[in-house]
Amino acid sequence: MVRYENTSLERGMSILEALGEAGDPRTLTEIAGTVGLARSTTFRLLAVLKDLGFVHKDPRDGVYSLGFNAYRLGQTSRAVDALVRDAHPFLRALAHETGLTTYLAALEGPQVLICDVVQPPDALKLPFEVGMRIDAHVTAAGKALLAARPGNEIDDFYAAHAPRRYTARSAFSLDALRRELRDIATYGYATERGDMRADLEAVAVTVTSKLDRPIQAIATVGALPDEDSPAFAARVARMRRAIDEFYEYRVTGEGAAA
Repeated sequence: MVRYENTSLERGMSILEALGEAGDPRTLTEIAGTVGLARSTTFRLLAVLKDLGFVHKDPRDGVYSLGFNAYRLGQTSRAVDALVRDAHPFLRALAHETGLTTYLAALEGPQVLICDVVQPPDALKLPFEVGMRIDAHVTAAGKALLAARPGNEIDDFYAAHAPRRYTARSAFSLDALRRELRDIATYGYATERGDMRADLEAVAVTVTSKLDRPIQAIATVGALPDEDSPAFAARVARMRRAIDEFYEYRVTGEGAAA
């Protein structure tokens, strides 16, 4: 059997394996020592892996850890596929009970991937569809997921470009986005009130999973009541109940929506 070799690929994989086994972030010197490569070679490989999203470099202290794409390539891609499949009946039940278009999204860096959409009759039609990627900072689901990420990752997402301003309601600076994400982490839900398009309002909550951090969120799209009102509380409570029912199904295999 012919054996094909690619030294750079093999070295890059050894770096990813070393970071995965380490668990905690590692310095360039530590990584080079672990994989047995020169610092200069390790630095060049890490730069490529960072550009591809497989490695994250903390801009504050220069340590390295696995990036989003490595995480997704490993366990998250399988988890996302399974969650989308299993969540659909619950997403459908939520949409038809509330009469609101409901969608499921996953975070991919500074964007969200639309994984599933359920639109009841006469509900507002979304300007996006399954498979599309949208800037996370202007969607309710995206903001809910960003709020669950550590601050250094948010800084890295927007290191090269500030959040894009779509409307007057969009967060257009990193400081403004950080403040909003802190509030979202406190409240446990994220709202969108004309952030991406003036006529779109939505609220989102993250989906419980066995992973360390939420990788998906559910959003219901439609005019939002005042956040202090019983109607708003009831809407969020119904969404959380759907997620609890979904999680119970994932754990026990019972209670799937019809």
